[in-house]
Amino acid sequence: PLESNDCSPLSALAAVKAEARVMAEAEGLRLHLSSGTSTGYKGVFKRSGRFEAVFIGVRGDIHVGVFDTALTAAVAYARACVAAAAQPVSEADGLRLHLFDKNPTGYKGVRTSDSGRFEARRKVDGR
Repeated sequence: PLESNDCSPLSALAAVKAEARVMAEAEGLRLHLSSGTSTGYKGVFKRSGRFEAVFIGVRGDIHVGVFDTALTAAVAYARACVAAAAQPVSEADGLRLHLFDKNPTGYKGVRTSDSGRFEARRKVDGR
């Protein structure tokens, strides 16, 4: 833990943030920044004055935990992403499924249709 002689709430918050950054860097984690959330981090939401980390995986939402700062929640979210990526690549009917972390479904070429069902598409020759 970082030490400081100043006991003000702002310095304590700065110390927690600095410790979370050091922790993330030491573990080789990549924090997932997001301009689309009020916290600035993907998967981190403000709830009742605290910050909840929720990993949205292929099999549904996974509650990671509730934290005092958005940064510590972001570190926990990054750990959940690493754990999910460590899962073996899935195969179905002898075909390799292409995992894609930039797609909310988790798979390349798969999207959620307006009806809520999943739809797979593949382009051939640009069509």
